[in-house]
Amino acid sequence: MDKHEVLNQLNHIRDFQINDLKKADDAGANFLVCVGCLNATELLGGIRTGHLGEEGHVNTRLRGGIDVLGGVYKHHDQDVLELRHSMVHAYLGRTKNYREVDIMNKDDPSLKSLPLHLGIQVVNGRFVVNVSSWINNLEVAWGNLMRELGANDEQLAAIAVALEKLPQLR
Repeated sequence: MDKHEVLNQLNHIRDFQINDLKKADDAGANFLVCVGCLNATELLGGIRTGHLGEEGHVNTRLRGGIDVLGGVYKHHDQDVLELRHSMVHAYLGRTKNYREVDIMNKDDPSLKSLPLHLGIQVVNGRFVVNVSSWINNLEVAWGNLMRELGANDEQLAAIAVALEKLPQLR
């Protein structure tokens, strides 16, 4: 797979994932969208760290995705890790620091008074997830990562090997 094929495949994965997240967000499936955002963050990290498609390395991939997202996600990286594990394994939204996690989308009236560009934030001692903003943050992060990858032939070659092991999205 040459450089352009790898970048095209990554664009396809990005579009597939982001479009699905937006559809679920429009339907108000906040919990599922949050799980999807965590998964998308982990995918970004798998690409960044070179652990795409490998068994294990969940925390490494997720931290790598958090690094790509930057900002508030890095500030709350441990909470994001714990949120992922609680949602995937216990079907609960919580962290050690925040026993209650509010998962909302752009249509929730209580978000109107909060900064809408933040996918996660702490408000009055509660961990608040705005899945609509997280999706937007993921789109920006994908763009940043794709620019970074366009200049890194060695990393693209490693991604090509990983992509060949993964099932293709249709």
